[in-house]
Amino acid sequence: MLPDGRFLSVELATASIPFSFHGRHQYKAVLRMMAIFHNEITKQEELMGEINKSVIRSEKTTVRDVFKIPEGIFEK
Repeated sequence: MLPDGRFLSVELATASIPFSFHGRHQYKAVLRMMAIFHNEITKQEELMGEINKSVIRSEKTTVRDVFKIPEGIFEK
């Protein structure tokens, strides 16, 4: 994210999805693009994990306390 709150977008890969047997050589580009997506999602998950570790949580008031949600309501 940029300092003014906007997001920066970058094109990482493009691919044409082949629908005919003659276009089968294009599947390499599709698989490469899927690998790039997988790597980017993995990086984002690691980053979100680091952000979650750095968040300081309140020991006193929780969302459960504010909404008065009973302790065992979501347990089966």
